[in-house]
Amino acid sequence: MIALKHNGIVYVAVSQHYQNDMDAKRTGKVNPENIKAYHPQGRKNQLIATDIANCVTEAVRYQRVFPKELNTKSLVLDVFPFIAHVSTFFNKSEKGTSSNVFVFAKDSEAYALYRDGTCLEIEGIYADTPTPEVVMSLYDAEEIDDPIDFFRKAFKTQEEITGDMMFPVAVLTTANSKIKVINREK
Repeated sequence: MIALKHNGIVYVAVSQHYQNDMDAKRTGKVNPENIKAYHPQGRKNQLIATDIANCVTEAVRYQRVFPKELNTKSLVLDVFPFIAHVSTFFNKSEKGTSSNVFVFAKDSEAYALYRDGTCLEIEGIYADTPTPEVVMSLYDAEEIDDPIDFFRKAFKTQEEITGDMMFPVAVLTTANSKIKVINREK
């Protein structure tokens, strides 16, 4: 998962490699229900993404936990207790912790909520990938004109380093409710 703030919009890209969606890997098309990121129902300019697809992810998706005011306080005091409870209930983590890392974004704001309840405001880029340092070095090495090109290059680099297939990649933004799918260019 990579989150990027660019021109007042938050973009989140998630690889479908770690999903068990073999059809997406074969066709390059993804089912929105299988993406680890989504736009909360009935909310404009918001999105939630996570690093792991599991029952905790689904509980957060369908319980409408996105806070009315997006800030560190509301995420730590209002959202995290629910996530920790669900994680413990499903035996995915120890009591008081989460099994997932979540990114919550609204308009041009984005926050990462970690497994222990720590919250980080995302300033420019956030990478929760097997090699986040590589993604960060790409960000520093070149001017970003197009977030889609940046994500394609970042996930190609991930493939080269890890040897894992990373594509297709789903990209969601706070600007609209569309899902853009990036496939590896030959």
